[in-house]
Amino acid sequence: MRIYQTHPQGWEKRAPDEFWAAYQKLQASKVRGAAGNHILTDLVLLVRFAMQQNNELAPFLEKVQVNFRAWVEQHQASGKSFTAEQRKWLEMIRDHIAANLLIETDDFDYAPFAQAGGIGKVWRSLYLRPA
Repeated sequence: MRIYQTHPQGWEKRAPDEFWAAYQKLQASKVRGAAGNHILTDLVLLVRFAMQQNNELAPFLEKVQVNFRAWVEQHQASGKSFTAEQRKWLEMIRDHIAANLLIETDDFDYAPFAQAGGIGKVWRSLYLRPA
């Protein structure tokens, strides 16, 4: 609350970094990642850490990337391979989730998805298979 009271304008941009830095000082052994450049989705992890729902504090982007890598490896181990175009779409979706916590159909109407062809293109790329 002190961060909000001292910086009411733009607090959402500074809060994750300031909270992260504070936890890094208080519990360095449980905090991973640099104290700067955190995104708003990291607030979710900060709250979970503060409520002792998570034992470790690591950037949300890092968690998403680890989970994405594991998902890709699992599919590859079962014989599934991805084309370069599919990989591009999957990585854009991964990055969107890392920044926004989730993805919805409407998100494909905006950048960067719309510039790459939108929902129709992602559907054809990821779901429709040649006969």
